[in-house]
Amino acid sequence: MNKIKIWGESIPFNSGRSKKDYLAINSDISPSSAMAAVFNPDNRRLDSAENFDTAVWYNTIISGRVSDKFDDVPYLVPYVVKNSKICVLLCAGGAYIDVSTEEESAPVARLLNRYGITAFTLNYRVSPYRFPAMLTDCRRAVRYLRAHSDEYGFAKDKICLGGFSAGGHLAAYAANTCSEIVELPNYTPDETDRESSCANALLLVYAKLIFTDAADLLIPMFGDGFLTGDRKKYIEKYTVTNHMTSNSPPAFLVSSIDDSVVSQENQIAYASKCHEMKIPFEMHSFLEGGHGYGSARDREYSRWAPPGDYKGTECWTDLFAIWLKKVFYCPGERD
Repeated sequence: MNKIKIWGESIPFNSGRSKKDYLAINSDISPSSAMAAVFNPDNRRLDSAENFDTAVWYNTIISGRVSDKFDDVPYLVPYVVKNSKICVLLCAGGAYIDVSTEEESAPVARLLNRYGITAFTLNYRVSPYRFPAMLTDCRRAVRYLRAHSDEYGFAKDKICLGGFSAGGHLAAYAANTCSEIVELPNYTPDETDRESSCANALLLVYAKLIFTDAADLLIPMFGDGFLTGDRKKYIEKYTVTNHMTSNSPPAFLVSSIDDSVVSQENQIAYASKCHEMKIPFEMHSFLEGGHGYGSARDREYSRWAPPGDYKGTECWTDLFAIWLKKVFYCPGERD
């Protein structure tokens, strides 16, 4: 696997300290129970980080998926198509405690190659890193791709940022706040930082976009900051629709009616805001699919979507590829 580091020698928020010191691990909770509680809407808690932190410790750190210290190195994996002028950057989900690249973004990247579209998957940092570490990784990845667009052969103005579940929140938040400055302590900007981090289009697949329906995802994003702080303030600030403007990029939204992890109200709220602000969008709501289905073609990968015949859900990548080429090559007029 070709891993492309997006940062130089200096990586913001990497202190080298032990992650265990920042986790509320409950040894009485089994790893499977902790993970199940994270994704079970009936077990959501807003009074403790134990479920999230225990899941992080056992499922990502002890398993060796990430380091036990704050020294993770974010990277891209390229899926390049020669002569493709379009690039799609994909952020997998995982509730900000994991990055489910193999289950979600990698299969979609391979499918996009079949349509003649270059794609990259992003391995960004997750809990116990806190926001804006994840946001800076996403922004940096867009800047890195722009800075190296000639090397990979795509156009700087044809970058689509996409995400699944929590990765969808990350992508949507990054795309809609790209003009806002984030202070990075002990970091000196380099040439890559001169590039814009604004995406030209947006792909949102069962994305978490609002926190008025369920706010538990804010726990791995902010830890005690959310648990002991002004929760209403966090909910308002990190609900993506509160940051949308008429300059927000065109969006393609995918969701399923039977998704019990991220309610379909998230996609509906975003689509409604697009309509209100005259932002081009296309939304597909499928009858079945559940949550975490990725491409919906490799069912064995999904940890959360039940097995079954998904009655057309698997065609969403076809519809997206058609839409994306239309957006970039036949943009039409915007008011």
